[in-house]
Parts: sequence; structure tokens; C-alpha cells
Amino acid sequence: MRSSVPPAPEGVVLRVPVLDPATGVQMINDFKRPVWREYSCRVVYAGRLDVENGVQDIWQVVCDRWMSPGDVVVAGYVPHGAVLIGPPPAVEHAAQAVAHV
Repeated sequence: MRSSVPPAPEGVVLRVPVLDPATGVQMINDFKRPVWREYSCRVVYAGRLDVENGVQDIWQVVCDRWMSPGDVVVAGYVPHGAVLIGPPPAVEHAAQAVAHV
């Protein structure tokens, strides 16, 4: 039996709030909208999960940036039954390990 990969989500980006360096609050543009920086992402098929109403296809979001509190994963299209799992969260001990290298 041949397994097939279901259709992938499209247009996935990681939206990161742009913070005011003086206050640490998210900046607002001239149109009174929050300012975000977007990082393009790709998705990797992680498997299928059986749930009460059928199955869910799990997609792992892969990005060049660690996810931090306040960050949001946004997708242009997510197929029915698909679930996005964000990039791994930033962890303090990983940042410390990099600093000591």
C-alpha cells in the first residue's frame, strides 16, 4: 500500500511584533495598526493523528528564527483537517549555550 502526503498549507509566515526600544511595547504605524516583521517559513509533514471526528494531518512549521512569546504563525491556506505546529520556542539555556561557544 502506498502512502501519500496530503496537501500542504501554503503561505506560512512567522509574524513577530516590532517593539519600541524605549518602551518595549509593540510599535503602531501611521494607520493605527500594529507593526509586524514577517519571516517566511516552510512546512514539513509530521504525520497523521486519529481523532474522534476523523484524522488530523500534523504539519511542523520550520523557520530561521526561534518562536518567542507574542509571535504568531499565519497561513494563507490551511487544508481541512490540517494542524500547524509552530517552530520550537526560544529557550534560555540554548541562548546561553550559543553565547559560550
